[in-house]
Amino acid sequence: MYKLLVEGHEKYGTPKEMLCQAVLGCSNEAIRENVIIAPWWEPNVLEGIEANIIAEGTVKIWECELFGKEVTYIKTGIGASVCTDVVLALGNTKCKRIIFIGSAGALDSAIGVGDIVIPSVSICGDGVCRYLEKDIRKDCFGEKYYPDYQLNKVLIDNAKKICKENDVNYFTVTNFSVDTIFAQFAHLDTIMEYDCKSIEMETAAAFKASSICNISMVAIFSVSDNSIKNKSLYNGRSEEDQSYRKKVRKEIIPQIIYSII
Repeated sequence: MYKLLVEGHEKYGTPKEMLCQAVLGCSNEAIRENVIIAPWWEPNVLEGIEANIIAEGTVKIWECELFGKEVTYIKTGIGASVCTDVVLALGNTKCKRIIFIGSAGALDSAIGVGDIVIPSVSICGDGVCRYLEKDIRKDCFGEKYYPDYQLNKVLIDNAKKICKENDVNYFTVTNFSVDTIFAQFAHLDTIMEYDCKSIEMETAAAFKASSICNISMVAIFSVSDNSIKNKSLYNGRSEEDQSYRKKVRKEIIPQIIYSII
């Protein structure tokens, strides 16, 4: 499938060798084997990371050292379409592992704002996944897409240990990926029929794209809201909730990333 996508570019005038520069704004050689991608966060929200920006366009890219380990950090922008384009462009680089970090809403009263959530599967509720099929007329809604099994197993084991040591709540969940925040609330009852415990916008398509590119990918979510507890993105979260979330994001997520790279 990746060959088919690349051939589409070549047919309309963009050679394979230019794809990374065209999409990401940097050369293929600038991308390291371990890549962190985040829809919105920049490296300065994490501790233990030294960052030097190398591309500053629609997509922003930094060369980083996380506790001394070399990584590339990419801020993709919010939503499945832009995130998936980044993942697909990485398919033409030496990237071997992608660690997605970002916010997710909780759909379970046991999960609090600021808790760590790792998806074992993401269910498609977006329109991007159909473009990763040979026939875009195929409706992918409700299909399941998975992180890399082996890397996710290591991630889950390490996250469980690190969270326990730091008295942070941790959950493994089925996730649902949507295209819209505003309109999702009217459909939450239907979404929860899929037995989903978290909701966000990127990982179903990103997992599918990484599989096509033969890149190992996993995701770590920081819970930003919980609509079941009337603590939505738009209303209801306390200063205490936000303080806990920022502390966990800053201190715990970098440790978890470091443990798997």
